[in-house]
Amino acid sequence: MPTTAPADCVVLVPVGGAIEPGCEDALRELERRGYPVWRYRGYSAVDAARNQMASDALGAGFAELMWTGR
Repeated sequence: MPTTAPADCVVLVPVGGAIEPGCEDALRELERRGYPVWRYRGYSAVDAARNQMASDALGAGFAELMWTGR
């Protein structure tokens, strides 16, 4: 089974406020392992944020999207 390299998968994090320290630590570990992590701040409408994030990531050529909440 083919696997995707970490650089081909972007981690998308919609953020309405602060990211909890434990979550931020985990996101930094993913970055250390080669995963790009995009933190989107300031969206009040979660659905609009997710749509924009997915469009941006696919437009940038990522093969996979991973979503996480804070």
